[in-house]
Order: sequence, then structure tokens, then C-alpha cells
Amino acid sequence: MQETVALGGNGDGQDEDSDDARDLGAQEQASLWPCCPPYFIQENGEFRKYWEIIIIFLALYNAAVIPLQLFFTPNPHIIDNDMIRFSDAVVDLIFLIDIIFEFRTTYLDPKLGKEVKTPEKLAKRYLKGRFTIDLISSVPFNALFSMRTEFLDMLGLLKLLRVSRISPVIRKSNAPQGVKVYL
Repeated sequence: MQETVALGGNGDGQDEDSDDARDLGAQEQASLWPCCPPYFIQENGEFRKYWEIIIIFLALYNAAVIPLQLFFTPNPHIIDNDMIRFSDAVVDLIFLIDIIFEFRTTYLDPKLGKEVKTPEKLAKRYLKGRFTIDLISSVPFNALFSMRTEFLDMLGLLKLLRVSRISPVIRKSNAPQGVKVYL
């Protein structure tokens, strides 16, 4: 087992944080599902970076297409065809997959200075954070109900909440501060 060093304490190396750190290390070794290996996505890893870029482009796609679909009645053929409906379904699916990924994305514990990989803590953090917004904006309301109503169309506006994903990604990016201001 790896030795865990806790930051802080009373000088003798023994404090409650070091016990928490040892427990954290032991929990990281175990998986909730013994048949499945514990796969995690590192918050600052390469995969996460590229995934966030995909999510940003899909959010921008939603920001362009949804208002056109809702406010032009009848919808022009260019925004109301099978290809656009298929694209919308794929985008919704990717955002639902993103919810699953968020439950498996690690984060850095500021107290311990260690990457948290405990599934319970990851889930708790996500559920307290953006989960509600992500879930509401990912539900394909028009696909769930057979009749199309104006109310269901307006629920489609909730997908525009996905645009809120852009700001944290820009804040974490390596772009110079002057560039971030304009983004």
C-alpha cells in the first residue's frame, strides 16, 4: 500500500487528516463493483481536456439550432429534417454520457492535496454541483412524448443551459488572461 502524506497537522505527523488520508487510500483500492475495474477520468487529464472541447462545440450547436427550431413556425426545411433530428439525438446522447463521465471524474481535495478517486465522494460532489442542470438539460422531452406541444418545445429551451459548461472550461484553460476576457 502507498504511504499517504497529509498536509498540515500538529507537527508530530499524527492528526485526523492523516487518518482520513489513509482511509482514502484504502477506499481507492476497492471498487463498488468487484467485477468491474475502477475506471476514472482525471480532472486535468488529456481525455478530459478533449472531451470538454467536444462538449463546448455541442453546446454551441445547441445554442444555434434550438432557437431556430423554436421560434420559426413553421420550421424551414433546413432546420426541420431527419438529419437535424438525428444530430439532436446524438447530441442528447453525448450529454447523457457526459453525466456518467462526471460521476467518474476525479478532483483534487484541497485539504489533502490529493486526487480523490472514491466513487461515493465523486458522486456526492457531482450531485451537489451541476448534476441537476446537466440532467434537466439532457432529457429529450420531444422524444419522450408522442404529441408535440408548445410547452414541450419550450422545455427544449432548457438545453441552452448546456452553454454554462463553457465558462469553467475557459477559466481552467491555459490561455492568457487577455484572451480569456474576450472568450
